Amino acid sequence: MSLVKLTVEDFVEQLASASPTPGGGSASAFVGAVAAGLVEMACNLTIGREKFRDVEKQLMVVLSRAGELRVAMLAAVDEDTDAYGAVSQAYKLPKATDEEKHARTTAIQSALKGATIVPLNVAKAAMETSQLAQIALEKCNPNVSSDARVARGLALAAREGATANVEINLGSITDPDFVTKMQEDLQGLQG
Repeated sequence: MSLVKLTVEDFVEQLASASPTPGGGSASAFVGAVAAGLVEMACNLTIGREKFRDVEKQLMVVLSRAGELRVAMLAAVDEDTDAYGAVSQAYKLPKATDEEKHARTTAIQSALKGATIVPLNVAKAAMETSQLAQIALEKCNPNVSSDARVARGLALAAREGATANVEINLGSITDPDFVTKMQEDLQGLQG
């Protein structure tokens, strides 16, 4: 079942359920996609108006990039849940023999890395969306300034949520090089 094909009401009901998925990672990706959509809306309500001709080219770039980020974060709604599912399945692998234990540990570590990369990508996309929202706030039609502010706030919330998911997974990953790289990437997302 694709989460993004659900109604908003059904998606929120899924979040509220006793199931571990969808969870904070999928919610963060969804909120990030909503933020990017609001940036697009602000641009669309500005581009083509004579009063804003001097910023039109810049806003066309913002509009295009926000659309790409929206699509990526919307896809990450399901990707995050799938990544969690892979971790869950890896923990269910047999561990009776040394060979099974090794295979299980390898599978768990691999799945945890995947479950870390998805929210890291969301955090990066959300951070970029917040920057685009700031441009929209400064350059777009003042009548949509509140929408741009909402976009910025939602994007920052999405970044924080995705970052939390990266951090929680890093605590279980035993590859120090991977952990260091992810921590460095996270440091670049502060702001």
